[in-house]
Amino acid sequence: MLIYTVRPGDTIFRIAMRLGSSTALIVAANPTINPDEITPGQKLLVPILIGTTVRVQAGESLYQLAQRFDLPLAVIAAANDLTPPYTIFPGQCLRIPLLLVDVPGCIAYESTRAGGVWDTWITSPSQAGSERVSFSLGGPATVPAWSPDGRFIALVSPGGTLYLIDMTTRQSRALLTGLGEFAPFAWAPSGDNIAVDVNGQIILVDVTTGATRFLTPGNSPAYLPSGQAIVFTQPLTDNKHLLLSINTDGSDLRTIATFDQTESLSQLEVDPTGQLVALVATSAVTSEIRIIDLATGQVIPTPITEARRDFFPRWSPNGQLLAYNSTVSTAAGLMGQIRLVDRRGQLVDDLTDTACIGERIAWSPDGLYIAYPNCLGRLPQLTLVGLHRNPVQITAHGTNVHPHWQASACPPRPAP
Repeated sequence: MLIYTVRPGDTIFRIAMRLGSSTALIVAANPTINPDEITPGQKLLVPILIGTTVRVQAGESLYQLAQRFDLPLAVIAAANDLTPPYTIFPGQCLRIPLLLVDVPGCIAYESTRAGGVWDTWITSPSQAGSERVSFSLGGPATVPAWSPDGRFIALVSPGGTLYLIDMTTRQSRALLTGLGEFAPFAWAPSGDNIAVDVNGQIILVDVTTGATRFLTPGNSPAYLPSGQAIVFTQPLTDNKHLLLSINTDGSDLRTIATFDQTESLSQLEVDPTGQLVALVATSAVTSEIRIIDLATGQVIPTPITEARRDFFPRWSPNGQLLAYNSTVSTAAGLMGQIRLVDRRGQLVDDLTDTACIGERIAWSPDGLYIAYPNCLGRLPQLTLVGLHRNPVQITAHGTNVHPHWQASACPPRPAP
């Protein structure tokens, strides 16, 4: 469903006519609004009727179709003039107001869409539906991360165990126990190893054998593109922290930059060239994005809002743009805003202010879209936004957060 920002003079009817929807559809998608009292700047979900139809199969219910196409049941009902108890019958042809996004890749994310249970799911924005790929391994802090070749998904369970999901077989196995629930980890570019922050010690884990090797004291590891070195952080005192690098064989430990008046450095993100790293520098009252030149140690600031709370920097695939989730004040209260800056920290654009505060974001493989959870409704829903494009919500059931986007298509389900 499209996320539309109301303009002066808009009515629900005019919006519907302009975008190819209907008044009934917009009201169904936005059950908490008063359709006679919309105001400029207000955000609305707009289902689009673009000709998608489905023929009902024996045993199917409207609820099952809503799950299959990731749309609210009320929206499909409104598209077909159905009223409770929403009786449908085999052979019936139903209109589905499904808006797909023609963009490559597969998104892994964490969701409660299956009966409120947290687990990892995958979806392709260009196709309908999602697939559950983990069972009883997820939680609100679980962050799925694709391997560089798309063969595996790594995650840390609520119990503090690093798991690996083989996406060919959909089987999961434990790699390392004894982690914190929020333990940061990073895939090596080769996909052979994972660097994990284990209670302030950086450990390298062989994903084939499970063998572990201590590398250095530190936090928040991130690999350089060569795979031969990592950058990481280390506390010096309560309010002073270091950004360092070290080769994966333990040699050439180097201090890159020192941060004063800082409680923590986290969320490290190395750009594709290996020249810059972006991170979050947190103090008692702020969390701000900084860009650091790895060769010189120069610390580059980024634009801040009045809230001074920014999170999860992510480099575009070509490394020319840095996106992050910036907190802004709106008519609806504090919201997350997807902000873009260039390599020198200069503002390029603010794409949307519909994001959940402090939630993770992910670039599409082609660099045209950013995935993020929106907080327009009661539960966060995955949404895609691009330059000069209205956001498109692609989920509708449960809580959906922590997107991670890989380049290849979603792996097919294994044969039964």
